[in-house]
Amino acid sequence: MASTSTTKLELFKPTPGTAEPFRASDFNDNMDKIDAEAVAVDGRLDAVEADITTAQGDINGLDSQISAAQGDITAIENDITSLDGRLDTAESEIDALQAALPAAATVSTVSTTTRALLNTDANNFIRFTSADPVTFTINDTFSAAQYVNCVQDGAGKISFVAGAGVTLQSPSGATVRTSAQYAWASVIKIAAGEYRIVGNIEVIA
Repeated sequence: MASTSTTKLELFKPTPGTAEPFRASDFNDNMDKIDAEAVAVDGRLDAVEADITTAQGDINGLDSQISAAQGDITAIENDITSLDGRLDTAESEIDALQAALPAAATVSTVSTTTRALLNTDANNFIRFTSADPVTFTINDTFSAAQYVNCVQDGAGKISFVAGAGVTLQSPSGATVRTSAQYAWASVIKIAAGEYRIVGNIEVIA
């Protein structure tokens, strides 16, 4: 029976039970093939190790990028929180400014012949429409710098009378009234109990 060889490395295999010699050259050839295969395996292992090292480097790089991205996300979240705080502050300041703004002036119409100054008249307009003379009593109800604008829309002139504890003064004197229909006069508080009248006024004889 003839000798055979292995399938993978083709190593020489003498046939058992025969006198076929196993020459030194056959042995050496087998060893060379085994050694060559071992070298090839080492090369493939080195390549695999290099691939693993490259993959680990890529993973480390991705980890760094992920960490950087997480840092960026944290910074953005902090910026958003800061912006929210500034927006809240701005809204509060806007609310405070709006609250501090004076209310829009209103016009109230008075048809009677007597009227007393009210605190709700502050910084507003009163339109007097009576055909008969009107007495407007100035009580000390305003804060300093508040005023009321009066318009004589009727034929009755508006006489300004000081209430308790009030001193009235005008360029024409202390006892004055509007001068004619459609005349305008403004009553202004300048200090405690001190009011001034300016506008289309005349002295009451």
